[in-house]
Amino acid sequence: MQENREGVMMEIFERNEIKNLSRQSGLWLKNKEITTLQGDLKELSAYLKKLEEIEIPEIDQAIEEGYWMHQNKTSLRKDQVETFDQKELLRTNAPKRNQNYVTVPKVMK
Repeated sequence: MQENREGVMMEIFERNEIKNLSRQSGLWLKNKEITTLQGDLKELSAYLKKLEEIEIPEIDQAIEEGYWMHQNKTSLRKDQVETFDQKELLRTNAPKRNQNYVTVPKVMK
């Protein structure tokens, strides 16, 4: 593959180049597989070109202008302490108990 002035990869998917790269990687591709791979690489290249066309603001600009994934903001609420008086009910639902504690099976050896 060659690189142009902007640093964007220009796609040159020649059979010999794919064959050399595959052999260097320890793959021995058949002619039909090379043809398939050539088509897949061209599709991938077209997709990457489409992605390059998407305009994405620079991070600093995005932060300044307030670009976010969503505009919903979660409002903060004040913490409130609530008493829980159902402890005995929870203990009675536990399959195994040891006084005031729930016994669970050992998960690590």
